[in-house]
Amino acid sequence: MQCYQCTKVARAICRFCGVALCGDHIRARRNVSGWTTSKYELMSVFGTAYDYVVTENAVWCGKCTTKAYRKGKPD
Repeated sequence: MQCYQCTKVARAICRFCGVALCGDHIRARRNVSGWTTSKYELMSVFGTAYDYVVTENAVWCGKCTTKAYRKGKPD
């Protein structure tokens, strides 16, 4: 697989849009996922309930954009 931005061998996939990236084009971005309602909670290995999961330094291509939504209030 080749990098989306050049012809080097890809080393990772963008978490947000799915394009392949070489080591020179990898960037990092915060990823928040797993929004839940009280009926369906995310459980940690210790049994603690959470509303969402935050991944720091998720692989990002630097080209795609993301949009934030407030829980229960779409645009």
